[in-house]
This record gives sequence, structure tokens and C-alpha cells, in this order.
Amino acid sequence: MRTFRPEEIPEWKREQFLLLQAQPVTRITALVGAEGSSGGHVPSEPLWTVHCSVPKWSTGIEVCHQTLFVWRCVDDASTGTLMASLPAYGVVGLEVRLSPESAPGRREAWLERVVGPVEHAALEAESARLKLPVTFTDEAFGTFTLDRRIDRFEAETRWENLPVTLNLEGSAPEDVAETLRAARSLWENQTTWAERVRAFAVKELLPLKNDSWLEEDEAPVTPEVFVSKMRLSSITLQPDRSFEFWHSDGELFWGHAIVISGDLDAGPTDADIPG
Repeated sequence: MRTFRPEEIPEWKREQFLLLQAQPVTRITALVGAEGSSGGHVPSEPLWTVHCSVPKWSTGIEVCHQTLFVWRCVDDASTGTLMASLPAYGVVGLEVRLSPESAPGRREAWLERVVGPVEHAALEAESARLKLPVTFTDEAFGTFTLDRRIDRFEAETRWENLPVTLNLEGSAPEDVAETLRAARSLWENQTTWAERVRAFAVKELLPLKNDSWLEEDEAPVTPEVFVSKMRLSSITLQPDRSFEFWHSDGELFWGHAIVISGDLDAGPTDADIPG
């Protein structure tokens, strides 16, 4: 991978780049995080920034448990190759420039080179452990499986007798005990909650649809038609009893999602159309 002049680095990363360039090159063995690597760039900038989270790494035998944020700028043609060399849970050798331990904020590293897959007994054992599914079963909702990329348990269940995904935020079964109780409360009163969510969506979003999102010659949408096009896909619950109801929009908003959020105490409080 080629070297870069400071002025080539995107302005928002330039200061950190200069700090890291002042550090020596260090060889580490890294366990890539559950999310693997990703890349992005500002449309006005020619370079991409590829990065990954490294929760455990080593400069020898001992393992450091301080999460390391590894990144590098590359041109468009090199982005895919670099990302493929940093797979989720991969144990790889890297040559990096580490930020000083005394530097403020998270520990970062500029990636000089990916050496490739390497052997490290402790990190390979941790990689194997993390690849094992974490699940638990609930009588009401079925089997939940942890998505480690976003620390969330997911189960396929039913709402108003239709399939829906239930998401509980947390990284271990014991973390979601309170959230699971909130889910049971929601499901016990699902007819009432379903009506409240739909009514709130109509109140907040139907005027937006008819004011700004009608196709040419499209007649104004009635509340009944609006509700008929909404299709619930998932419900996400947080430990603080807040929720998000995610719906497909049936092309009401040309493919955007319809998200109704709130909490079990205040009810629906916000409507959005992300996407």
C-alpha cells in the first residue's frame, strides 16, 4: 500500500494521521471484531477510509484487552481487497502505528500493512468462542440469538398473528431480563398497542404524505389506505422500556421505512421515515 502526504488525507482525519505518523511501526496480532471491517468516504474526497475494531490484540504472547480502532486511507480500487483481508473474528498480523497510551480518547492505530492470517493460541481460542452462537429460549417468544455486531438478541415471533422480529438490546441473556418483561407487557396488550401505533402514524405522517409525497395525479391518501399499506417488520425494545416499531411503507414514501418510537409509559412519541 502506498504512502500518503498529509494533504491527501481527508481533513477530518488529518490531525490524527499526523499524530500517528510520528509513532514507530509496531507488529501486532489482532483479533478483528464481530462487525469486521468497513469503508466509507466523503463524496468530495478521493480517498476511502477503511477501519475495523480490534477488541483484543497482542505484541507477543500477552493479550491486550483495550479495544483498538484501526484505520487507513486507500484509493477506491484498493478498498475491497483491504476489507477482505480483515474479516470478522479473523486473527491477523498487522503492522501499525499505535497512538500513545497517554493520548486522549480511544486507542487508535494507523494501518501500514496487513501481514495476513497468523497463529496465536489465545486469540484463536477467543475467535472460536466468539463464533459460537449465544441463544436462550423464552416460552412466549421462542429462541433468541445474539447478533454480536450490534449487541442485540433477535427472535422470530408473531404480532397480531403475523410474523415479526423482536429485538432486545443487550449482549448477554442476563442483560435483557428487564427488557424481556417489558416485551411481555407489550404483547399482553398488543391489540391496544397496535391501534395506538397505527393511529400515531396516521396523525403524524399522513399529512406529510398528502402534502409532499404524492405522485403526479395521485389522489390524497385516506387514513384507511395509509394503514393498509403499513407492514410491521420488527419491534425493538431497550432496557429503559423504550420501543421502535419498524414498518415497510408499501411505497407510501417511495420505499422509506416507517418507524414509530416511544416508551411503554408515555406511548408513541415520534414518527420518522428513515431510508
